[in-house]
Amino acid sequence: MAWREDKFYFERTEQLAIEAMNDGDDGFSSILVDENGEIVMEQKNEAFTLKEPTAHDTIELVRRAVKKYPPEFLSQCTVYALMEPCVMCMGALFWGNIGHIKYAVSEETLNGLLPGGLEIHSREFAERSPKPMHSEGCVPERKEAVEIVKTWVRSLGVQV
Repeated sequence: MAWREDKFYFERTEQLAIEAMNDGDDGFSSILVDENGEIVMEQKNEAFTLKEPTAHDTIELVRRAVKKYPPEFLSQCTVYALMEPCVMCMGALFWGNIGHIKYAVSEETLNGLLPGGLEIHSREFAERSPKPMHSEGCVPERKEAVEIVKTWVRSLGVQV
């Protein structure tokens, strides 16, 4: 498969995030795309299902990917995430040797809907990384993805 536009990959993260919410988990997801544009792995957030608050979609994706693929392969991959990866997820990406990350909704947007986040942004982490990392948000943010995040926030009983 040849590389497609970002929209294609973000639409898949949106579908998976909706599935995650339908499963009772937080509405987030990530996919791993190889250097040829092939989706080689998908992951929904499973924090509630696993009763593990650190089971963010990106961390679980990295945990699975490092067991399946060598570091050289992963260094050529891109992670597409519905939500900007938190600092914990960025740490997993760093140690997993995945240096290219694209996301549909920024941490600023999430914190505007649900205050209390760490407010340490992925681009700051990437800039301070001793090995090459690039974190890129969708500009403008995908309206569909923002609506999914709003739906998730409402499911927590927060009015948006």
